[in-house]
Amino acid sequence: MNSRTWIVLLAFLGWSIMSWYWYTCKVKGFCGGNAISEKQAGAEALPEQHIDYVPLSFKWQNADPLTSETWNGFMNGILTTGADDQKLVISGPYFKDESAPAGFDNLGLARASGIKDLFDGKLDPERIEIASYDLGDRDVQYTRFGDARFNWVTRNEKVQESMDGALIYFASDAKEKISNANIEVYLDKLAKYLIAEGGEVEIVGHTDNTGTWQSNKRLGMERAVAVKKILMSKGVDASKIGTLSEGEAQPIASNDNEAGKQKNRRTEIIIKK
Repeated sequence: MNSRTWIVLLAFLGWSIMSWYWYTCKVKGFCGGNAISEKQAGAEALPEQHIDYVPLSFKWQNADPLTSETWNGFMNGILTTGADDQKLVISGPYFKDESAPAGFDNLGLARASGIKDLFDGKLDPERIEIASYDLGDRDVQYTRFGDARFNWVTRNEKVQESMDGALIYFASDAKEKISNANIEVYLDKLAKYLIAEGGEVEIVGHTDNTGTWQSNKRLGMERAVAVKKILMSKGVDASKIGTLSEGEAQPIASNDNEAGKQKNRRTEIIIKK
């Protein structure tokens, strides 16, 4: 390929890049990622263009959620994906140097609380939990940003799901998973996630204090292995699943009554990020 051909190709490439930039950033106003900047060139018009596409946004040091015309459709999409026994965890974002308002540990929780209010009349407040996540250090150019997380988690008598794992409860002296539709649904969802994302989990077996320390240590491992086998049967690679037993060493409730013992007879699933 001679030098003239190279020059033509480079000129065409440069023209293509500039054309894409002009249309995307200047005409459509899509540059800037998830954050909405009000301090860029043409800032007066650019945020309004973004708002049409971002369902939810926040201003710096302000807990009030700002919604666009796309919010109702976005919210309805969230509502249609939750099962009857699930709760919606709303996580609000915050930067490290944003101060927390009264009554909240951080501004992210206050923002999540504000989002929760938007679901008033759409979802029972008892089915909503709030959380927060740290966005790190603030980029000084960002005075407005669109970011929030919505996750449905399973909450029933056999499965208590959290943002980074779950607890599965066993009957007294049970070694195998209880045949329960709620548990099956959760493990099926977990398996699909692990396969799709290539994630890893650690499964920790726990018991109440019935029996000897040695027998409970063994029972805890049998419970962890039982759950591992189920995940493997659903296609999860065995190398992605770790197992451990704590036996009776880590109770989360009193072993002086049956209700407490039931909570201690559990398998803890920890999703590694």
